[in-house]
Amino acid sequence: MPNTPTSISDWQQLAKANPESLIHAFHQKLDALSLDERDALIACQYDQIELHQKLILQTAEEDAPLAGVPYLLQDMIDAPGLPTACGSPFRAPFETVIDTGTTLYKALADLGALMIAKTVPAEFGVDPRGRNRGYGQCRHPKQSDLICGGGAGSSVSAVLQGFAPIAFGLDTCAGIRTPCAFQGAFGFRMGNNAYTQEGVFPLMPSIESIAFTTGSLDNLAICYEAFFGHGNFDNADSPRGFFIEDPGGCRISPEVKAGLLQLVRELDIDEDYTQHIALNRAFASAGTSFQLLQARELYTIHQYWIDEYREQYDTSLLRRVYRGMECNTSEVERASAAQERLRRVLAEFFQNYDYLLMPISPVASPTEEDWSIDLESELNQLNAPLSLSILPALILPFDCDGRTSAAQLIVHPQKPEIVPELIAQLTGFYSSND
Repeated sequence: MPNTPTSISDWQQLAKANPESLIHAFHQKLDALSLDERDALIACQYDQIELHQKLILQTAEEDAPLAGVPYLLQDMIDAPGLPTACGSPFRAPFETVIDTGTTLYKALADLGALMIAKTVPAEFGVDPRGRNRGYGQCRHPKQSDLICGGGAGSSVSAVLQGFAPIAFGLDTCAGIRTPCAFQGAFGFRMGNNAYTQEGVFPLMPSIESIAFTTGSLDNLAICYEAFFGHGNFDNADSPRGFFIEDPGGCRISPEVKAGLLQLVRELDIDEDYTQHIALNRAFASAGTSFQLLQARELYTIHQYWIDEYREQYDTSLLRRVYRGMECNTSEVERASAAQERLRRVLAEFFQNYDYLLMPISPVASPTEEDWSIDLESELNQLNAPLSLSILPALILPFDCDGRTSAAQLIVHPQKPEIVPELIAQLTGFYSSND
């Protein structure tokens, strides 16, 4: 797709000036992929004529902040007129076309945005590597031997390849965070189960979370403001943050530590050894607690299919489901108690601080050969605290000697107005690193 727009304003101008060209260019770009690449990236999309008509209607809403902006939706979230296949290896239960839109779809329509396609998730959105045997392996947008990662890895890849400036997907189990780190994309994770109550195929209903991803900090700021407004940070001081580089004792690589410290230098970060100890104690059991609670909820979702479709499930997902079936009440109670302790510690933390900065991955973009049980365990350990606490967070990528990683900046849930302030503080850093 020649001269693909990058900024949201450029996409809006193209949509308004020549909507047919925008739709045609999207399909040209899709046609340029091999059949395997296309199958692994795009689950389904509307007819070109239907898209054109919808785009004309959306661009007419001139006061809407995202008027005419195309976006991608992970195929775990319903959209009217399309099925929701969830990346499932068995298709029969997922062939029904959805009649109504979800809360998220409706909100984006009110903002003027246009859903242009649905992206292929990892099988049921679960695998941290982003694997999907039935649809194929999504291609990393920058280097073919690297892993895309995460349940929504194809959503991040499609944005970075220029198919649309924004994509939405589930981040319940770090499905957006992990691929943003592995691919070098920005994002924002919504808190408090926002937009998940209707029309979302569940990963963990008790802590479900939706996130969006963009290719630039500017686009992130525009999308955030469209959803939440700019707000006014009226404190005379800048937002006060805290940095924990090794949550739960994870071994962070030197390259990732260096990138994190570059971000830290741009922000108002405190040092407090006592606070560091308190957080690490709360985070220590987060990974194992999350795994157990995830397995339990996966079993409640998949218990009606595993007998009939056992042979078609990915073995790692099947192990998680059976772990949920086998766990006993006392295990679940201990995991739930650990989750509550974590939430209390974070609630106390946010009485004194506005945000918490920590890594998403212990290593920069891994290859398939780099993948190991230890890496998967450390990814889980790093991302479980945010998942279990259902808090909002910025996702901030950084370079690691040619590969990428990212930080999760967990935001005070009652202070959304600090997000534009933090983005403003980081603008110079990302401008100088372009």
